[in-house]
Amino acid sequence: MNDKIKKYNSTIQSIQHLIRPIRKKLDIEELIKEQNYKGADKEFIDGLADEMRIQVAIEALLEMI
Repeated sequence: MNDKIKKYNSTIQSIQHLIRPIRKKLDIEELIKEQNYKGADKEFIDGLADEMRIQVAIEALLEMI
């Protein structure tokens, strides 16, 4: 049991720099700026689909999820 506690503590210490407090308010625009989110490139995604030669309609694929 003592070994498990030591392992847990060392794991927590190794990721401590990644832990941030929870925000009181979620601001999507702020997150987009912080993460430099540019959105999906439709042409790139469509190109991938063409390369994979997907024969099934997107609606049918979504139903499988």
